[in-house]
Amino acid sequence: MLLRAITTSFQELRTVNGQVCATYREACQELNLLENDAHWDTSLADASATASPQQIRTLFAIILTTCFPSNPKDLWEKYKDYTSEDILHHLHAMNQNLDI
Repeated sequence: MLLRAITTSFQELRTVNGQVCATYREACQELNLLENDAHWDTSLADASATASPQQIRTLFAIILTTCFPSNPKDLWEKYKDYTSEDILHHLHAMNQNLDI
């Protein structure tokens, strides 16, 4: 019985379709091995249309702490304006500065 040695580098493990991903998580996402965040995206989109910024922040915190989204940074970037709308309004009122 002839055994062939398998050599796989760490870089090969992060390579998907000829592109080297920055992290193993990113490689797994590219290969659709991880659950995507579509459900959490939809939940935040619905909340952004009807809920207050404080409620959206609470929902985002719940998603982060109990649901473990695969890419929380992307969710934050997409919905950060909705979550901070009241804070920005409050700062404008306090400072009378529209450049904030």
